[in-house]
This record gives sequence, C-alpha cells and structure tokens, in this order.
Amino acid sequence: MFIRKPSALAVAAVAICVVGSASAKVPQAEADRLGKDLTCVGAEKAGNKDGTIPEFSGKWLGTPPGIQYTPNVGQHPVDPYKDEKPLFTITAQNSSQYADKLSDGQKAMFAKYPQTFRIPVYPGHRDFRYPDFVCETAKKNALSAESTDGGMGLKGALIGAVSFPIPKDGNEALWNHALPWRAATERTVRDIANVLPDGTISWGRQENRNLSMVGNPKDIGKPMESNDNAMAYSLAITLLPERDKGNLSISREPVSFVNDKRLAWQYNPGTRRVRQLPEFGFDQPLGGSGGKMTIDSDRLFNGSPERYNWKLLGKREIYVLANAYRIHAKGIKYSDLLKKARQPGLRALRAAACLGARGDAQEGLPPPVRQAHAVPRRGYLARGHERLLRRARPAVAVGLHQLLPRVRPAGLAGGHQFLPRPEFGRLRRLQPVPGARQGSDPQ
Repeated sequence: MFIRKPSALAVAAVAICVVGSASAKVPQAEADRLGKDLTCVGAEKAGNKDGTIPEFSGKWLGTPPGIQYTPNVGQHPVDPYKDEKPLFTITAQNSSQYADKLSDGQKAMFAKYPQTFRIPVYPGHRDFRYPDFVCETAKKNALSAESTDGGMGLKGALIGAVSFPIPKDGNEALWNHALPWRAATERTVRDIANVLPDGTISWGRQENRNLSMVGNPKDIGKPMESNDNAMAYSLAITLLPERDKGNLSISREPVSFVNDKRLAWQYNPGTRRVRQLPEFGFDQPLGGSGGKMTIDSDRLFNGSPERYNWKLLGKREIYVLANAYRIHAKGIKYSDLLKKARQPGLRALRAAACLGARGDAQEGLPPPVRQAHAVPRRGYLARGHERLLRRARPAVAVGLHQLLPRVRPAGLAGGHQFLPRPEFGRLRRLQPVPGARQGSDPQ
C-alpha cells in the first residue's frame, strides 16, 4: 500500500439497484466515449458550470516537471501545488451557505466542534493521467466485462485497468474498487490510533505484506482469473498492542466468489500453533485495531460482497479530501494530526466529481448468520477519475485513525504513482502505477 494524500473536495454520487444475475456490457457507442468526452476510465472530462471542478487536462504522467522524486525508496511525495492558498474556508458560522455540498458527517463535525473545526477549500486539479495501457485495457473491459451471480462473480474482465469504466450498478462500482491497476507487491508498517472522546489514545500497529496476482505488468491483458482465480496473497503481523503482539495471519483472496472463497491461516504465539480459520473477514475485528475496525473495512472494503445489497445513489457534488500532500509531508508528527478537532492547513480539500455507492446489509438471513453485518449500512464515494471508493464521511478527530508513515514501497518496475484515498478518520496509502514516478489523481 502506498501513502496517499487527502485532497480536494469533490463528490458525485450515482445509484442504480442491481437486478438480475449478470450485468450487461456497454454498447460500442458508449465505450467509444472513453478518451473523448469521458476520460479513459469513465470520468466526465468537462468541468462543472461554476468552475470549482476543472476540466481534465491529463498533462502529467508520473512525476511533474521540476519535481525531484526517487521511486521505490519510501520518499515522501512532493507537493506540486505547495504554493496554493485556500479559495475560502468553511466554518460553523458560514456552513449553511455550503450545506448542499457538505456530507452529514461534515455537518456533524461543525455541530460538535463549532469553534475549531474548519474546512479550507483549495483550487481543484485534474492533471494526472494513467499510462496508455491502462486506458486501452479499460476500453476493452467496457465491452467485455460482466458482473455475475449478483455481484459474486466476474467474467470477461482483463488485468490492467478497472473492469467497469462506465459502471451501471453498485456491484460494478465495487468491482472497480477491488480490482484497479495497483502495485504487484506492497509492504507497510501502519500505526492505528484509537482516539477516545477525552483525548486519550490507544495504539495499535500492524505489518502487512501483499502480493497482487492481478497487478503484475507481465499479465496485462490477460483474464483477471488467469492465476488460478487468485486475486492476492496477504500476510499480516500484529505488533501492538502488546497483548496481541505476534499474532500472524496469512490469506488467499479469490477474484470470483461464485465457486471459491477466502482462505486464511493464523499463528497464535500463545498456543504456538498454526490453524486454518473457518472464516476470515466480514465484521471480524482487524488485528491491532482494538476491535474498532472490521477486517472488511481495510482499504474501505474488501472480500465477498454477499452480506450487502449494493446500489449506486445518484449524482451530487460535495466536498471531499484530495491532493492534500501536506498531511504526508516530511516532519509532520502524529501530534499534529491527532487533535480533538483538526485545524486546517494539513488537509487540502478541493472540488471534484464522484460516484456514490451504498451497501445495505441483507435481512432475514438464517442462523448462524442472523444479522448480516455489524455495520448495517455503508456509504462510499468514488471519484470518477479514480473509480476507487472513499468513505462518504469526513476524516474525524475522535475515532479510529490509521497512519502509515513507515512505508517500504515494493520494487515495482517503473516506479509508483500515489493516489489519494481518505477514509473515516484514517489516512490510507495508495496504488502505484507502473510508468509513473510520482503523482496524484490520474483521470
């Protein structure tokens, strides 16, 4: 995983219920819009009427001119917009003027912290693009990929890009989040700060090593299920808290869940035994999170979609984080981030457009499941140019924060491109793209 910067404000939500066992491919005429009035992964190229969302330029592939950046060594991303100033700042006093572009979570933060919570809004940018092979693969996928079996399966999709650049339902949006073009190998050590209402912090730490079977540059253009239907292999080692230190889990993730499932094994230092787990995922607690984070909320959502009914929700502009390089700048300390109500300056918000998806937990499941999930509803926003999900809530001061300063990037040829993907109070590390050295927000 690679450090990502919270960035601009934007959002568009789109929603359509999933019906039937398989979703249709888009017609040729619709696919031909990719690279024309749509970017190659399906975003609208044009800006919005009031100019807060700019037209897509795609002028940079990888490291922008004048930026000194060395890939694969864990260097902090360099801010190409470091001299920009906020266009305006939203406060509790003027928030009513921007209510139509604020999420319920942002409004709640203004109500909770009226004196300290502020949202600085910066100019929007759409300057980074994907490599040509991603665009070529995305167009092929638009014509061939299908979501089957109520979102449990995938067929006709190729490695190298999102499967559904023009998603028609919630399951397709979820597949785009699960299978974007990302690093083939990743290694991170991440700290998890559980900030309580009184300001005290409970710390967790986990080391993760991941091997993506759908991220190898040698497999570009091959079917997603080419590697024995394996999507990824992961190893997670809990380092904090002390009571859980040494717990280790290894898992195999399938591409399609129709006739396959996640397999996992766990080593417990107390028993000194390795055991295969009967189930690993859904709302089981994530190691190092003190039970405050579920396994399937890592990377916003992972694993089988079976416990939710997924929908797209309609189009709407709101403010989201994007291109906030400052928050990952060298010299930033945890004490600068973990405050009761975050001060502006580190978070850069800009206007952009996104698709929104919502998952409602299924009802009436037989024992032993009964309740489909401890989280009955999940809301996400997918910025059109990324097709990656982000939580439909702001980063908050009280709650769980995932911090990733100790990043050891994997040695993927061609370097890495860093993308923003903020979560509910957590800072996420993002997808490197071969052929890119440094950047943000490819369209």
